[in-house]
Amino acid sequence: MSVKIHTELDELRPLLRQLSEGQLPADAVDVYQGRNHVVKCFSKELGREINIKCFHIPHIINQIVYGTFRDSKARRAYFHAERLRRVGFHTPEPLGFVEVMRGPLFGRSYFVSEQLQGYNDVRQIHGKGICHNVLDAVAQVMAELHRKEVWMKDFSQGNVLYRREPDGSFDIQLVDINRMRFDENRRKFLMLNFSTITDYLDDLEYLANAYSKVIGIPPAIVLPLARAAFRSRH
Repeated sequence: MSVKIHTELDELRPLLRQLSEGQLPADAVDVYQGRNHVVKCFSKELGREINIKCFHIPHIINQIVYGTFRDSKARRAYFHAERLRRVGFHTPEPLGFVEVMRGPLFGRSYFVSEQLQGYNDVRQIHGKGICHNVLDAVAQVMAELHRKEVWMKDFSQGNVLYRREPDGSFDIQLVDINRMRFDENRRKFLMLNFSTITDYLDDLEYLANAYSKVIGIPPAIVLPLARAAFRSRH
């Protein structure tokens, strides 16, 4: 077995070594349990709460692919976060990652990041008074992603988080960012981001109109593409 540990924080190395041995911290609390496992815990060394995403062991073909040709999901999540933050997008601070190899085959990987406080995902906004305010903020972020030729494959209700700030504005954070494309400028492709961001056509149409104003493309162009993306998934 071989282990790759990457972090800029020496204080985090003992935890990353523990993860490489398949051990979660004793005080870890489940955040999500599914195909992947997400927990949070308090790091005494860092003096703050952290988030640990434990990626599942891929099937045998991907064990070879990740072991030889392709970056792991944990590695991509870390460096995508760094790249997004450098150009002004909000995503939890990346703290480190671990990759475990068993001979030529890829095993588990772990991504450690800041644990956000006070955020909700956008699936909870439908029918609430804040709905349009949040969608306006989402439109700003989506338009800026597209201006900078970034396509986030998992731009979905559970991965776009919001929090109302003291001044009344809404901060948007992007999570689950391991699947992204940079230097992507095909409009029809970028419009696919409308497919999973809401389950409600009225919210979708409001978002598309808000996006068109920010990006500077007429609604007559954006709305049909947004509706087509939405209907492809609903």
